[in-house]
Amino acid sequence: MEKSEITRFEELNGDVVIFHNRSTKALAQLIGKQFDNAVLLQAGEYNKNWQKLVKDCIVWVNVADVEECTMSLESIPYLQYLIELSRIKSRMKLIHVTKGLESFQNDDSNMNGARSAGLYRLLQSEYSSVKSRHVDLDPKEEHFESLAQLIVQEIQARSSASEVCYRGDTLSIDSFGSRQQPKRTEKNQL
Repeated sequence: MEKSEITRFEELNGDVVIFHNRSTKALAQLIGKQFDNAVLLQAGEYNKNWQKLVKDCIVWVNVADVEECTMSLESIPYLQYLIELSRIKSRMKLIHVTKGLESFQNDDSNMNGARSAGLYRLLQSEYSSVKSRHVDLDPKEEHFESLAQLIVQEIQARSSASEVCYRGDTLSIDSFGSRQQPKRTEKNQL
Protein backbone atom coordinates (compact mmCIF):
# COMPACT_ATOMS: atom_id res chain seq x y z
CA MET A 1 0.00 0.00 0.00
CA GLU A 2 1.45 3.36 -1.02
CA LYS A 3 1.06 6.68 0.74
CA SER A 4 -1.66 8.97 -0.54
CA GLU A 5 -0.82 11.72 -2.97
CA ILE A 6 -2.69 14.39 -1.02
CA THR A 7 -2.26 18.14 -1.39
CA ARG A 8 -3.53 21.05 0.74
CA PHE A 9 -2.33 19.36 3.89
CA GLU A 10 0.25 20.14 6.51
CA GLU A 11 3.63 18.52 7.04
CA LEU A 12 3.80 16.46 10.22
CA ASN A 13 6.98 16.87 12.24
CA GLY A 14 6.41 14.33 14.98
CA ASP A 15 4.71 11.05 15.74
CA VAL A 16 1.15 10.11 14.84
CA VAL A 17 -0.14 8.10 17.80
CA ILE A 18 -3.18 5.92 17.10
CA PHE A 19 -5.13 4.69 20.11
CA HIS A 20 -7.27 1.67 19.23
CA ASN A 21 -8.90 -1.45 20.65
CA ARG A 22 -9.01 -5.04 19.38
CA SER A 23 -11.89 -4.40 16.99
CA THR A 24 -10.18 -1.35 15.43
CA LYS A 25 -6.62 -2.69 15.32
CA ALA A 26 -6.79 -3.37 11.57
CA LEU A 27 -8.06 0.18 10.99
CA ALA A 28 -5.24 1.60 13.14
CA GLN A 29 -2.71 -0.44 11.17
CA LEU A 30 -4.04 0.89 7.85
CA ILE A 31 -3.77 4.46 9.12
CA GLY A 32 -0.32 3.79 10.57
CA LYS A 33 1.00 2.52 7.23
CA GLN A 34 0.48 5.99 5.81
CA PHE A 35 3.02 7.56 8.18
CA ASP A 36 6.67 6.73 8.75
CA ASN A 37 6.30 7.96 12.32
CA ALA A 38 3.18 6.09 13.50
CA VAL A 39 2.86 4.63 17.00
CA LEU A 40 -0.03 2.27 17.79
CA LEU A 41 -1.36 2.00 21.36
CA GLN A 42 -3.98 -0.62 22.14
CA ALA A 43 -6.61 0.06 24.79
CA GLY A 44 -6.43 -2.38 27.67
CA GLU A 45 -2.75 -3.11 27.14
CA TYR A 46 -1.24 -0.65 29.56
CA ASN A 47 2.41 0.01 28.85
CA LYS A 48 4.36 1.37 31.80
CA ASN A 49 6.57 3.25 29.34
CA TRP A 50 3.67 4.94 27.54
CA GLN A 51 5.00 8.45 28.23
CA LYS A 52 8.15 7.59 26.28
CA LEU A 53 5.99 6.21 23.45
CA VAL A 54 4.00 9.44 23.09
CA LYS A 55 6.69 12.03 23.91
CA ASP A 56 7.18 12.95 20.24
CA CYS A 57 3.46 12.93 19.46
CA ILE A 58 2.17 15.75 17.28
CA VAL A 59 -1.12 14.03 16.35
CA TRP A 60 -3.22 11.78 18.60
CA VAL A 61 -6.00 9.79 16.93
CA ASN A 62 -8.48 7.81 19.01
CA VAL A 63 -10.27 5.17 16.90
CA ALA A 64 -11.26 2.97 19.85
CA ASP A 65 -14.94 4.02 19.60
CA VAL A 66 -15.42 3.36 15.88
CA GLU A 67 -16.73 -0.21 16.19
CA GLU A 68 -17.95 -0.51 19.76
CA CYS A 69 -18.96 1.56 22.74
CA THR A 70 -16.11 1.22 25.20
CA MET A 71 -17.30 3.77 27.79
CA SER A 72 -13.70 3.74 28.96
CA LEU A 73 -11.84 6.65 30.45
CA GLU A 74 -8.53 4.93 29.73
CA SER A 75 -7.44 7.56 27.20
CA ILE A 76 -7.86 10.48 29.66
CA PRO A 77 -4.33 10.21 31.20
CA TYR A 78 -2.91 10.19 27.67
CA LEU A 79 -4.88 13.32 26.77
CA GLN A 80 -3.80 15.09 29.97
CA TYR A 81 -0.17 14.31 29.27
CA LEU A 82 -0.44 15.38 25.62
CA ILE A 83 -2.09 18.67 26.56
CA GLU A 84 0.80 19.36 28.92
CA LEU A 85 3.26 18.48 26.14
CA SER A 86 1.45 20.82 23.75
CA ARG A 87 2.35 23.78 25.94
CA ILE A 88 6.05 23.32 25.11
CA LYS A 89 5.65 22.02 21.55
CA SER A 90 3.99 23.40 18.49
CA ARG A 91 0.24 22.85 18.21
CA MET A 92 -0.89 19.36 19.08
CA LYS A 93 -3.74 17.83 17.07
CA LEU A 94 -6.18 15.56 18.92
CA ILE A 95 -8.76 13.62 16.88
CA HIS A 96 -11.55 11.41 18.18
CA VAL A 97 -13.23 9.18 15.60
CA THR A 98 -16.71 7.69 15.84
CA LYS A 99 -18.95 5.97 13.32
CA GLY A 100 -22.65 6.86 13.17
CA LEU A 101 -22.82 8.97 16.33
CA GLU A 102 -24.14 12.15 14.72
CA SER A 103 -27.69 12.45 13.38
CA PHE A 104 -26.63 14.25 10.19
CA GLN A 105 -28.07 12.12 7.35
CA ASN A 106 -28.30 9.24 9.82
CA ASP A 107 -31.62 7.87 11.07
CA ASP A 108 -29.98 5.21 13.24
CA SER A 109 -27.49 7.05 15.49
CA ASN A 110 -25.57 5.06 18.07
CA MET A 111 -23.89 6.26 21.24
CA ASN A 112 -20.42 4.81 20.60
CA GLY A 113 -17.95 7.45 21.68
CA ALA A 114 -20.52 10.06 22.75
CA ARG A 115 -18.78 10.87 26.03
CA SER A 116 -15.42 11.51 24.42
CA ALA A 117 -16.81 13.32 21.36
CA GLY A 118 -18.00 16.26 23.46
CA LEU A 119 -14.66 16.45 25.24
CA TYR A 120 -12.70 16.57 21.99
CA ARG A 121 -14.98 19.28 20.57
CA LEU A 122 -14.21 21.52 23.56
CA LEU A 123 -10.48 20.95 24.05
CA GLN A 124 -9.30 23.52 21.51
CA SER A 125 -11.50 26.15 23.17
CA GLU A 126 -9.90 25.47 26.52
CA TYR A 127 -6.28 25.04 25.39
CA SER A 128 -4.83 27.36 22.76
CA SER A 129 -1.95 24.95 22.13
CA VAL A 130 -4.36 22.21 20.98
CA LYS A 131 -6.35 21.67 17.79
CA SER A 132 -9.01 19.08 18.50
CA ARG A 133 -11.72 17.55 16.40
CA HIS A 134 -14.47 14.98 16.52
CA VAL A 135 -14.75 13.05 13.24
CA ASP A 136 -17.92 11.03 12.67
CA LEU A 137 -17.71 8.50 9.86
CA ASP A 138 -20.54 7.11 7.75
CA PRO A 139 -22.18 4.17 9.58
CA LYS A 140 -22.93 2.55 6.21
CA GLU A 141 -19.25 2.40 5.23
CA GLU A 142 -17.92 -1.05 6.06
CA HIS A 143 -14.52 -0.98 4.34
CA PHE A 144 -11.68 -0.10 6.70
CA GLU A 145 -9.63 1.09 3.71
CA SER A 146 -12.17 3.84 2.96
CA LEU A 147 -12.46 4.79 6.62
CA ALA A 148 -8.67 4.89 6.96
CA GLN A 149 -8.42 7.18 3.94
CA LEU A 150 -10.80 9.70 5.52
CA ILE A 151 -8.97 9.57 8.85
CA VAL A 152 -5.62 10.14 7.12
CA GLN A 153 -7.12 13.17 5.39
CA GLU A 154 -8.28 14.53 8.76
CA ILE A 155 -4.84 13.95 10.28
CA GLN A 156 -3.24 15.98 7.51
CA ALA A 157 -5.96 18.63 7.08
CA ARG A 158 -5.40 22.28 7.94
CA SER A 159 -8.69 22.99 9.62
CA SER A 160 -9.88 24.39 12.92
CA ALA A 161 -13.32 22.77 12.69
CA SER A 162 -14.33 21.14 15.95
CA GLU A 163 -16.49 18.54 14.23
CA VAL A 164 -16.65 16.95 10.81
CA CYS A 165 -19.18 14.42 9.67
CA TYR A 166 -18.84 12.16 6.63
CA ARG A 167 -21.87 10.61 4.96
CA GLY A 168 -21.16 8.90 1.66
CA ASP A 169 -19.36 11.50 -0.42
CA THR A 170 -20.73 14.40 1.65
CA LEU A 171 -18.71 16.23 4.28
CA SER A 172 -20.43 18.43 6.87
CA ILE A 173 -18.36 20.76 9.02
CA ASP A 174 -19.49 22.23 12.34
CA SER A 175 -17.62 24.76 14.45
CA PHE A 176 -19.60 25.06 17.68
CA GLY A 177 -23.12 25.13 16.32
CA SER A 178 -22.51 26.84 12.98
CA ARG A 179 -22.90 23.96 10.55
CA GLN A 180 -21.59 24.80 7.10
CA GLN A 181 -23.26 23.63 3.93
CA PRO A 182 -22.30 20.05 3.09
CA LYS A 183 -19.38 19.70 0.71
CA ARG A 184 -18.47 16.89 -1.61
CA THR A 185 -15.37 15.02 -0.50
CA GLU A 186 -12.50 14.09 -2.76
CA LYS A 187 -11.84 10.37 -2.72
CA ASN A 188 -8.14 9.53 -2.69
CA GLN A 189 -6.76 6.04 -2.74
CA LEU A 190 -4.55 4.75 0.07
